[in-house]
Amino acid sequence: MDHPIVALWNAISLSRAGLIAQIAVALIALVLLEWGRRVATQGRTERFGPLRDRLLAASTLIAAVAWFNFGGLHSPRFIHTWDSYHYVIGAKYFPELRYDGLYECTIVADGEAGLGPRIADEPVTDLRTNVMILTEQVLAHPDTCRSRFTTERWSEFVRDVAFFRDRVGIKRWASIRRDHGFNASPVWMLVGRTLAELGPATLPFVTALCLIDLLLIALGFVGAIGAFGWRAAAVAVIVFCTSYPADFTWTGGSFLRYDWFALSLLSLSAARAGRHRLAGAALGWAAALRLFPVLLAIGPLIVLARVRLVEGRWDSRALRFLAGAVGAGLALSAAAVAHDGGLDSHRQFVVNTLKHNATPLSNHMGLPTLLAFTPSGVATRMIDDDSLDPWAPWRAKRAENLSRLRPFHVAAILASIVLIGLALRRGARDEIWIALGLATLLIAVTVELTGYYYAFLGVSALLVAARPAAGSILLAQAVLSQLLGKLRVSGATATLDERYVAISALELIALTWVVFTFIRQRDSPMPPTPVDLRPATNR
Repeated sequence: MDHPIVALWNAISLSRAGLIAQIAVALIALVLLEWGRRVATQGRTERFGPLRDRLLAASTLIAAVAWFNFGGLHSPRFIHTWDSYHYVIGAKYFPELRYDGLYECTIVADGEAGLGPRIADEPVTDLRTNVMILTEQVLAHPDTCRSRFTTERWSEFVRDVAFFRDRVGIKRWASIRRDHGFNASPVWMLVGRTLAELGPATLPFVTALCLIDLLLIALGFVGAIGAFGWRAAAVAVIVFCTSYPADFTWTGGSFLRYDWFALSLLSLSAARAGRHRLAGAALGWAAALRLFPVLLAIGPLIVLARVRLVEGRWDSRALRFLAGAVGAGLALSAAAVAHDGGLDSHRQFVVNTLKHNATPLSNHMGLPTLLAFTPSGVATRMIDDDSLDPWAPWRAKRAENLSRLRPFHVAAILASIVLIGLALRRGARDEIWIALGLATLLIAVTVELTGYYYAFLGVSALLVAARPAAGSILLAQAVLSQLLGKLRVSGATATLDERYVAISALELIALTWVVFTFIRQRDSPMPPTPVDLRPATNR
């Protein structure tokens, strides 16, 4: 039993008080930015500068604590058992499991542990098709799974699975197997699989693996401090830590789930410092890990095309950036092929990704999520609780709606590219780092991502270094996303799919508004740091 003080602290951290604190921090930072903008227009940037600095620094520290649920973590464990099971086990035993065997072999291991009768009638996701089957179908043919392993490797697998199973109850363990499996890229496994194979799944070892993400996030923001200054980086930290989609609850305390985020931050930071080839290499690595960061490269491509068409020359910065991105992507892919002994993993990854993208999820976000939504197709109306696969009708309805509106989706993507082009022409002087930041709009418009990938809003927030208004917009979205995601009114709240549709609309509005802050400020000067974040002069 926890000490009374620990129990009280955890109760406070997980209550509405935590939500209020997160909203308050984002609001304070928003007020500080707007205060700074106001005094800058009056030519009095030094007035109360030290006070604004202290308040911003304090807000950043509180926001960082808030991201960890104010010490509550995962009530109160650090390791995210659900997510780290997928990535530690999926990586370590990838040669045997590939992308379709994780749940099947876990069920066989559970059967050997004597749990067969208790789990036989539980549904499980068939990772070949992403539809539900009964676990008894797997238990009836255990040799199908065991034949993938040597005797020694099977014993290790059974032991490692038991570590994760013992950390949760049987009911939650069954729920974990209704997720959508292990989906990391072959390039991710260059590091992920190598690290996961270093030892057995024990509390110290898995904790060490899960701490890597914290180091990577810190590295990304340290790079931002070096390139943008601590004030702009502080705004990015606050946006990241207080935006609902990036909540620690989703993938905090897991294994290598923020590597792409750290690399994206470092890409903008390197571009800001004029290291464009390095910036491209960082983004190429991020894209090789999670695919969708490749959309940020459209920003430099727009710069390249605009300068060529308007000025008749090739932009050397954009060329260096793209060379770095392509070079890193090709080198890492070649290393992954050598690591796996062939192209088989890449082929399977493509098939698995297409299958995964064709499976709507209730916590998906983006313009496709918005287009697929209809009031008559919400989960509360579509779920069939008497079916083996209750969400199948809901998924079918969402896929049908999105297919019907595909032309509008394509038009929206093209319109977003035009808007970013206008922003770069009018208010950004074709800066590569700004092009990267503005291209985050294309992520929200083009693809559906599970909500936690909207951590990329912390990358977008670095645009505050060119337009303080961009920081204000993203801080405001942090406040509103928390209200949409967590606030309950009279004990009631929207279902998960409705909440994420609403938050998708919010993020699209916010990111589009950020682009417009560059469009409407024609030929505005771009100081090295934004006027409202400049160091205060000692008086």
